Amino acid sequence: QIRDHERRTGREPMRIVAVTANAFDEDRKACIGVGMDDYMSKPFSPEMFSDMIHKWCTPKPVTARHQNSMRPALDSKLIAGMYGARPQLHARLLAIYAGFAAGAFEQIKGALGASDGEAMSQLAHSLKSSSGNIGAIVLAELFAQLQKAGKATWDQEAVTKLVSEAGAELARVLAEVSKPDSAQKSA
Repeated sequence: QIRDHERRTGREPMRIVAVTANAFDEDRKACIGVGMDDYMSKPFSPEMFSDMIHKWCTPKPVTARHQNSMRPALDSKLIAGMYGARPQLHARLLAIYAGFAAGAFEQIKGALGASDGEAMSQLAHSLKSSSGNIGAIVLAELFAQLQKAGKATWDQEAVTKLVSEAGAELARVLAEVSKPDSAQKSA
């Protein structure tokens, strides 16, 4: 019905991903056959969910720090949608993130210094997913750009600029995460 309505009205198709406990290939084919874009079988991890979102949602390019600072460090609407009934899970993810993100970002800076695109891409992928899982959407977008930059022909100036922007946004996110009430406020 959704696809028929889109065709009749000329609307651009929205992304639809089936989430079901049915894990058989014929179930996936049936979902795709009726017009869904993709299929996820339960149970799935927050990282798998984040990867699916990133697969189907193209992040808007983020190019200037002032644009980033106008958006919240943690997207409360996204967090409420993902963890509304389980704020304790989000609080636990925030604590885990706070414990490893700065160190992982130092590894990204090391990859930049070594002009190692493969390492940059792998590290950025990990931080993209974990940033998205805590609701740090601007930061996840920057890491998505770094992931692509690591796979593309190496442009030292462009990658350096992206790493700088990601570092500034990471500082903003970590400042928000360190606030005592950040988990309750966001959920």
